[in-house]
Amino acid sequence: MQIYKLFYKNPNLKDISKIVGGAPVIIGKSSESFGVRVDPEHYREFINGISKHLKNAKIKQHIMTDFKFIELIKRMETLNICVKDINFYDADQLQDDEIVQELKSALWKESNNEIKELIIEAVEAGMKIQSIIVYLDKGDQSQERVGIFSNGTITIENSSTLKKENLRIIDFLVKGPTAI
Repeated sequence: MQIYKLFYKNPNLKDISKIVGGAPVIIGKSSESFGVRVDPEHYREFINGISKHLKNAKIKQHIMTDFKFIELIKRMETLNICVKDINFYDADQLQDDEIVQELKSALWKESNNEIKELIIEAVEAGMKIQSIIVYLDKGDQSQERVGIFSNGTITIENSSTLKKENLRIIDFLVKGPTAI
């Protein structure tokens, strides 16, 4: 499992390797959105170590909002993804909630329309999304598991198997609905 922190850069900035200290990078379909591979045990140290360089280069860190999560879910078909799991903040307190129970059932049945409706209903009821697990169709009859987290990180099983057109999800996550 590979973990990437997502960022947005100015299109005029060409070389980011020095800014991110040579860490492995995945780049979205557009060169403005990218993710830097991070080690979870040294995440905070890594971010603190490059934050000055990011600021000087005017690179913005990505954070997921409930709005972006909902827009992602509304565009599942366009992005060739299917939602497999969702976690809310305070999940222990919400596990008996009727909306959460219905949502888990819809996820089990892979009922996309019901999933969309229930996630919107949950957010409107005040629940905050912490993470979503999606499967990205890679176009060769295989799928890639992608975890999307509210702190602006994603997890990918194997980024080297993703084609450039699959990486437009990174553009969407960083830039929002205007990216597609």
